[in-house]
Amino acid sequence: MRRLLTERNFILVLSVLIAVSMWLYVVATQTPTGLAVREDAQTRIVPVVPTLVGRPAEGYTVGTIQVFPTAVSITGPPALIERVTGVQTRPVSVDGTQSDVVRQVSLQLPPSVRGNEGDVQVVIRVVAALVATIMRGVPVQVSDVGEGLRVEMEPQTVDVQVQGGQAVVLRLRPSDLTAVASVARLGPGRHRLPLTVRAPEGVTVISTIPSTVQVVLKEP
Repeated sequence: MRRLLTERNFILVLSVLIAVSMWLYVVATQTPTGLAVREDAQTRIVPVVPTLVGRPAEGYTVGTIQVFPTAVSITGPPALIERVTGVQTRPVSVDGTQSDVVRQVSLQLPPSVRGNEGDVQVVIRVVAALVATIMRGVPVQVSDVGEGLRVEMEPQTVDVQVQGGQAVVLRLRPSDLTAVASVARLGPGRHRLPLTVRAPEGVTVISTIPSTVQVVLKEP
């Protein structure tokens, strides 16, 4: 009877030892992985940075660039997440274009980093490239001359600095512009008058050299 009890005790002890050994093995092999999972769960919100490639057609340039959403949430290893200051999009080409570009593109995420967004929308405004030039010898006109008055003017032409789309400015001629001096309600005498320049649509007048003219009004 004692021998049987001893064997049972032995079996019981052996079972306990086996169970403890298995538990220690599970803890040793799974605990680091569990800790790593918790450590990798750091999240951060960073801006989205659009990536452009190519060049618009001649006479055009990139205006504004917008991206929607402007920021995304990323998750990854803390050491890596802390170094990420922004997430770039896949390249968007503007090569040879003369109009706006709208694209849905994915993000270029670093390895081991995942984001909460799929594709983002990039909107690129393509506008006419602005150029400036000086038109020399623009004719000056005098307007609103009183009845019976004669006009003498100096100078009769001026230089005008203009700005506009490249295609428009390259076709511009001095005769397309007019510098006007108004003598409304002025009587005979010598007058120093400012100039107003009339320009075609799409052309902006920056300055006039000189900006005034001398007008002499004489009676017959």
